Amino acid sequence: MPLPAPCQWIDSDEGHSYLRWHYGTVGVAYADGRHWVQGWGVRHEGRAASHAQGKRFVERWIAARGGLPGFGRRNAPTR
Repeated sequence: MPLPAPCQWIDSDEGHSYLRWHYGTVGVAYADGRHWVQGWGVRHEGRAASHAQGKRFVERWIAARGGLPGFGRRNAPTR
């Protein structure tokens, strides 16, 4: 599942990537593989083998929960 339209990765000069949703940061992947993501009152922190793997983990964590609050399967209109 791709990231929702209001989500985007912002790369810093230090090699970190910040996942922004609208105007707030919901996740970070650090250059050394550490990462964190938060949503629904839960914050998950972990370590991956690489920066890219950390970014993929954050994206998959969001996809597994149906998107971010206000977006995704849980909030999809019923037919």
